Amino acid sequence: MIAPLAEPWGTRMIIQTEALRVVETVARYRSFTAAAERLHKVPSAISYTVRKLEENIGTQLFNREGKQVELTVEGHYFLERAREILRDLETLQSDISQLHGGVEQQLRVGLNNLLNDEPLAELAADLQQRFPACQQSYRTEVYNGVWDALLDRRVDLALGAPNALPQGADLRCLPMGEVHWDFVLSPRHPLAACDGVLGSRELAVYPAISVMDTAMSLSKKETWLIKGQKVIYVPDSASKLKMLVAGVGVSFMPRHLCAGALRRGQLVRRNVSSPKPPTPIMAAWHRRHRGKVLAALVERLSDPQFTACWLSGSEAF
Repeated sequence: MIAPLAEPWGTRMIIQTEALRVVETVARYRSFTAAAERLHKVPSAISYTVRKLEENIGTQLFNREGKQVELTVEGHYFLERAREILRDLETLQSDISQLHGGVEQQLRVGLNNLLNDEPLAELAADLQQRFPACQQSYRTEVYNGVWDALLDRRVDLALGAPNALPQGADLRCLPMGEVHWDFVLSPRHPLAACDGVLGSRELAVYPAISVMDTAMSLSKKETWLIKGQKVIYVPDSASKLKMLVAGVGVSFMPRHLCAGALRRGQLVRRNVSSPKPPTPIMAAWHRRHRGKVLAALVERLSDPQFTACWLSGSEAF
């Protein structure tokens, strides 16, 4: 039970920015423990922050029954406004930073889960050497989650954003090529013995291995799924590949990420009645963002050789 306010509603109340971030993270992961791990804090500190905030505002933000916490009606409203405030604060910080010398205090990059991330270390090292005052951060997003993170300003640059620019978005973009897809499965899988074209009826019998779309505001998309087919969700492309190699299920994989497994005989390629067309991808950023670090990164991406690295094969897969 939440304790009543110690002061009347007319009394000035201060809500710390850190508390807003804690609520947003708990709501996203539906867990105090997961939020603590993400924010590099102990779970008790997260729980205390939320409880203190609930006491201060006089209402409960989360229901704590069951394994996962759920937002209350008031919690949903609070979270919506908290995200608006955090976005405004980040925009203010970014604007001031750009006015002062043009070097951003931080650059946040969202990478599509479909990319080969081997060029990332070279890129980060180059930016660190040229702009040591800029805090770099990188995160992985899946499908529409790449656009969602950019539009919601959780990242400043999206790498590998799929398909086309969202309508009405004030963004700039740079093509990065196309992701080509292969339908693959383990040579031990029952369907591996079929040399002909596999249709939906044969495929629907076996689970599809999929990485869940990370979009929170935009609609989520499935990379491939047949009606009535069971789906097993995994956290990333590396886990998906391992599931396919183990024969747990079937699915399409980006050609550059499964080339090594095909070459080693861990996977076999099969033809299907509905092949997946290539997915065009691009780098995208907000038109108003004019920081020097972002400009340097975009300049690197203008080099076709460097851009091609993100869609090249990797022995890690």
